[in-house]
Amino acid sequence: MSIGFVALGVIVTLIIVCMVYAICREKPIKEKLIIWGLTMMIVLAPVLSWPIGILFGISQGDGFAGAAFMIIMFICLFLFGLILLLAGVFRKKSHDIGS
Repeated sequence: MSIGFVALGVIVTLIIVCMVYAICREKPIKEKLIIWGLTMMIVLAPVLSWPIGILFGISQGDGFAGAAFMIIMFICLFLFGLILLLAGVFRKKSHDIGS
């Protein structure tokens, strides 16, 4: 049963990454950083940490280890998204498209 939830999380993650990649393809680097940062913080951090935390908990045989790993991974991914967002916000405006 938990493998179905893990597969659902992985499928949702892949769909979101494909959609964001398609949206960002022809945008300047400043907008790409902002979009990827927001996507990482709001969508990918919880959706990606959830199945990996479940798999870690199953492999260790302890639900508390899985929950702790899930929280740590969420915080790390959220901070990575925040760094991307801030890099995009404070980057000087770029006029080149697609780089």
